[in-house]
Amino acid sequence: MERLPSGAAGECDDVSTPRKAIWIATQQRSVDILDTVIHELLHAALPDLCEETILETATDLAKILTRLGAKLELPSPTNNDKPT
Repeated sequence: MERLPSGAAGECDDVSTPRKAIWIATQQRSVDILDTVIHELLHAALPDLCEETILETATDLAKILTRLGAKLELPSPTNNDKPT
């Protein structure tokens, strides 16, 4: 996958892919990017969880981390290629 599907906040490689990669749309608010990162990490780590559980868990964790002072510092964009 080279890009996110139109309108998607994030995407994760298929469960069968070794060394999975995730993609995150960075045109979101910081808390939403954090939510999306957590969401996609949950998909990668726990692929058997249902989407509803992942949605709720990611949002709750992002809110808690933000309240605790977590801040996102995004690297400068280079390209949408998979990491090597």
